[in-house]
Amino acid sequence: MKGINCILAFILDIPGTLVQRRRMVLVGEEPQKNYFTYKVPWPSSFPKPKNNKIFISHYTGSDNNQLLASYCSLYFNMPEIIGQVAYGLSAMDNSSKLRFSKKDEMYYTCKKYITHKWKEFNARGSPKAVNVGIFLVLQKNKCTTSTISRLAFEEEISVIGKHNCFAPPSNTIISGKPIVDASWRLIIEEEIHQSKAMMGKNLKNTYAIAWYQGYLHIFRRVHGNHNSWSLVTSIGKEINNGKLIYDFIVQSFNQIDVNKANLMTKELDWALLKRKTPGKYSEISLRKDYQKKILKTVLDSPGMVKIDGQIVCPKN
Repeated sequence: MKGINCILAFILDIPGTLVQRRRMVLVGEEPQKNYFTYKVPWPSSFPKPKNNKIFISHYTGSDNNQLLASYCSLYFNMPEIIGQVAYGLSAMDNSSKLRFSKKDEMYYTCKKYITHKWKEFNARGSPKAVNVGIFLVLQKNKCTTSTISRLAFEEEISVIGKHNCFAPPSNTIISGKPIVDASWRLIIEEEIHQSKAMMGKNLKNTYAIAWYQGYLHIFRRVHGNHNSWSLVTSIGKEINNGKLIYDFIVQSFNQIDVNKANLMTKELDWALLKRKTPGKYSEISLRKDYQKKILKTVLDSPGMVKIDGQIVCPKN
């Protein structure tokens, strides 16, 4: 018998804000295209699959307004489970709508300010191009790193410097466009949503998963410096970050694997009943009863905790 496939679902709900700030993220084990975001209706809740061969489990310990669930099935693979769970929901595939800025005005303000400073600095006749320091635009509250990242993603600016890993990587300077020098180290509690992360560790490393620039991202604590965090997941390629996030959760606590083992046992039992006493038991009713039993127990998961420190970029 083939194995159980699961996906994980995260809901983020920020009361009193724009609709696009309520979202559900689905991640799975496929090597690519494993991170998807959908709008969720108010009040936010995990969808119940109509197919009774997909089982949902709820987990607590995350945080108010930040929820976690798993969907598992013996009969469906990751894309099929996602298709069933997200049926009827609107995909959120526009990166600008995923970021947590309440108003788009910040984007235009930031773009205008960087462009103005770039032209001002380079109108002084310097033989060498003068870059716009990230410290300047952040301290003046004209930009956020999320907005700068978006501008870099859209190739409106180039981001260079020792601490530029918050923006999509670029191998070339875009001709005629402003250059932002990210030589200023970023503070993680100022960058991630609510300054909170879900913690986990293995034998070698401590990890934190947090909402960063509108996406779920993983940070790793730097060896020998407990006050520094390095980004593990990729900026600009978030659609392929899902497997890392899935593996992080599964490795951080064993309840997912316990659920998979329990479900496999049930599937084997149901298959045996079907062979021994065909027609005596209703497979649909057995599955419904088991789903009710699962939902009666809200399982533990790693909690969201406050973290602090600096974000450092990996050495190339």
